[in-house]
Amino acid sequence: MYWNAFKDSWKRLWKNPGLLLPDFIFVLFFSLGGYLLLRSHGLLSIIQGNNIETLLGVLSNFNKLFGLLVSVTIFTIATFFLGASLLSWKYIMIRNRILNKRTSLWSDFKDCHKRIRSVIFMKIIVFAIAIVALFLGVFLVGVGRYFGNYLPGLIIVSLLEVVFFVLFFVFIYFRYAILFFKEYRTIDAFKESINLGKRRYEVVVISFLISLIFGLSVTFIFNSVFSLFKIAVFSKIISVLIGLIIGVWADLFLFDVYHRIRKKD
Repeated sequence: MYWNAFKDSWKRLWKNPGLLLPDFIFVLFFSLGGYLLLRSHGLLSIIQGNNIETLLGVLSNFNKLFGLLVSVTIFTIATFFLGASLLSWKYIMIRNRILNKRTSLWSDFKDCHKRIRSVIFMKIIVFAIAIVALFLGVFLVGVGRYFGNYLPGLIIVSLLEVVFFVLFFVFIYFRYAILFFKEYRTIDAFKESINLGKRRYEVVVISFLISLIFGLSVTFIFNSVFSLFKIAVFSKIISVLIGLIIGVWADLFLFDVYHRIRKKD
């Protein structure tokens, strides 16, 4: 199953390079938006020359600090909603390609608005649970410190947090595949993902390891090769492009694996 999913994912990506477009738009928006944000507040020198004095000047000036916070907030909100929209578009395209539907980029784009709200809610649910888990861990460490057991409490809570997030990752691994293939409501897709993670945890682990090992290997090889050219900008562009390709392939692979186990179940 995994080998067939691996091959088919690359074939689909090769035949449908338009699948890279949503992620490319997001990276372009994030890069240009981040650059303009830093430039408008005079913070480019911090990145370019590690000029900490510029940052201290902004932090010590209320008007500049307030303007920076407002700009960062607007940029974060815009990035979040654009990211959710582009993610919905990409997953609609991936689903349609796996189902061998001959739809155009434009028709997929028009169709993606139906799932944007579901993607946003899914992100909020995952983020909220993660934040609650982190704050609960901090609270328990604080309690341990109050009773004089700071170090043992810190070790135990850290281990519990690691175990929780590993299990949480396993349980929600197929959440978007379920959301787009079955077209469930967000909360139903989330519950189904947890149930699937419990039943087929070995599929999650193997799929994740294949994506991770292959992705890291390809990225390392290409970065090593192109670093020989000694052109920093060129190497960074190639690194971003390779990251985009691997990221989209990993999504294709995940959706393909889910589609196969879904047909078996």
